[in-house]
Amino acid sequence: MLRPEFFRRIGHLYFTPKRDMIILRKDVDGINLREIAEQTGVSTASVSLVLNGKAGVSTSLRERLSHILTQEGYSVKPFHGEMSAGATAVGTKRKIQLIKYKRNGYFVERNGDYISKVIDGAENAAREHGYSIGIVNADQDNLEQIFEQLNGDPELSGVLFLGPEFYASESAKLEILRCPIVIVDARLEDKSYDSVSIDEQMGVGSAIRHLHDLGHRRILYLSSAIKGEECLARDRAFDMAVRQLQLTRADITYLEALPDADDSYRVMMQALEKPLQATAVFASNDMMAIGVLRALNEKKLRVPEDVSLVGVDDLSISSALTPPLTTVAIGKYEIGYLSVRRLIERRKKETPFGIKTLVGTQLMVRQSTGPANIE
Repeated sequence: MLRPEFFRRIGHLYFTPKRDMIILRKDVDGINLREIAEQTGVSTASVSLVLNGKAGVSTSLRERLSHILTQEGYSVKPFHGEMSAGATAVGTKRKIQLIKYKRNGYFVERNGDYISKVIDGAENAAREHGYSIGIVNADQDNLEQIFEQLNGDPELSGVLFLGPEFYASESAKLEILRCPIVIVDARLEDKSYDSVSIDEQMGVGSAIRHLHDLGHRRILYLSSAIKGEECLARDRAFDMAVRQLQLTRADITYLEALPDADDSYRVMMQALEKPLQATAVFASNDMMAIGVLRALNEKKLRVPEDVSLVGVDDLSISSALTPPLTTVAIGKYEIGYLSVRRLIERRKKETPFGIKTLVGTQLMVRQSTGPANIE
């Protein structure tokens, strides 16, 4: 039995502590699984899985939650156990395959903790809903072969396709797959596929407005030379923000670099051979911003006194830089988590219309931005 101060509204019963006893009264507010989850230190999804007799929680946790739910008047559905190895129940599909598509590796292997946090979100959502999740790497040469292998898996529920390096021009390859699919971190805007990706306009717009509010009118935009779908969306978002703030193309310096610190450093050092016209630099990701910061330091340009600097991603290292980097934080974990949720919804109810989910951003203002130096 849970401690008396916990018993407020559970099921259709009302519990009130009185001396050493608990008085039960009828309540009309209905079931509140969230309170049980909070007091037992588990997710609401785990409580729901136990209540409905579904897989996805350990035996010990199932026993503990079943005991609590039963004592509090819930009717807990029986759990019939996991399938034995090699056996597949009719209509039972409890496996999700996450495919990491790699073209050049800059975004799926060399971008700090970005991809690992997306995967963390997907794994936790799968576990909460009683699914296992596997991860496989794919590239241009073996993608179709992997899809054919997945088509022969009777336990497969669907596929999460992690595609920041996937191009819309390749989308015909996706038609091979005969199970539900959600595109992660690539929206494929002119295709009907479900996707979960970044709200680029929100993120880039907040960064450029921040610089504008600080008096910056001449901005250098260092964009990715590798134009995946999200990179193109980020470029469009930048141009839209510039237009909305009524800056002209003469105010903007456009440069491109490979999306890592080394090439960004090289490109920025080359640009600094001439006097820098811009008072602020907006880099397409944090790794590129790190390369810019190194170049500015070597050229004895102070950040933010001489040049303000903004990145995108809010990597773990970004707050530890000198100065700490102002950056656009992206809901990386949420992208992975919502992708699994969308895949499960897709399985339950097929629809001919693709749903494009955009995950919001948050501007993390730190010491790398300050008022424009317009002397």
